[in-house]
Amino acid sequence: MPKPTPIEVQFIWETWRQTRPRPNLCRFTKDRDKLIKARLELGYSATDLVALVRYMTESNDSLPRWMRGDNPRKKSYMDLDNLFRVGQLGKRVEAALIWIEELEKQSTPDASNPCGTELGPMGRFGRGS
Repeated sequence: MPKPTPIEVQFIWETWRQTRPRPNLCRFTKDRDKLIKARLELGYSATDLVALVRYMTESNDSLPRWMRGDNPRKKSYMDLDNLFRVGQLGKRVEAALIWIEELEKQSTPDASNPCGTELGPMGRFGRGS
């Protein structure tokens, strides 16, 4: 397995940092550097981990909402330690990749409607549907 590059680590860090309420207060520490490198060394790609960060910050699925604070304690669990927890990482990355795939499907225009516009019954009539 190739050694994680500083560019990969920085990309993951910056993606996560930009999702924080006050990104300028986030510090890149040795512990965070080690954490990200360790997850990359487990075989996850930078793309996988960035997808996970995006999923947890943007998705309306129940787990991401819970992690963001929609839980009984109203507490956020969005720090890298929690997001990249080894015991949960596999299923979280899998859910994130499925979510990203669904987003891509939704953003791909329908061949019968390349503009992506919905013109109602008359639009469907004009397309011969």
